[in-house]
Formats: sequence, C-alpha cells, structure tokens
Amino acid sequence: MDRPRWQEYWNRKSETYDREMGALDRRVFGDSRRWACSRATGEVLEVAVGTGLNLPHYPAGVTLTGLDLSDRCSI
Repeated sequence: MDRPRWQEYWNRKSETYDREMGALDRRVFGDSRRWACSRATGEVLEVAVGTGLNLPHYPAGVTLTGLDLSDRCSI
C-alpha cells in the first residue's frame, strides 16, 4: 500500500466528504447511519472515523475508539 498517496487523497477528500455523504444519506441510505450506530454496545472500534459523521449516533455508555488514515481527521 502506498500510504502517503492514500493519506493525501483522504486529506483532500475530507474537505467535501460531509457534503457528499449528506446527499447520499438523504437520497440512498436514509437513516441507516443512525440505525447502525444506535445498536452499538460496549467497546466499539470505528475504522475510518474520518469527519465523525457517525459519532452523534452512538448511544451513551459506548466506549468508542476511532482511527483514520487522514491527518485531517476532524476528531
């Protein structure tokens, strides 16, 4: 894997990601993000946490660890 290349890609992508995913959430995915995250319990590892779009949907009491390849992860 060419990590620096992918890291730079996701660094750039982070600038528009929320807007693009918002459109997909409205048109395609609906409430699936909220539905999936709300079922989490205990200790959770979120890989590619990125801009943190899922974070508001985790229930209280979840111990969440997030990781991301991008340096510009907003968390």
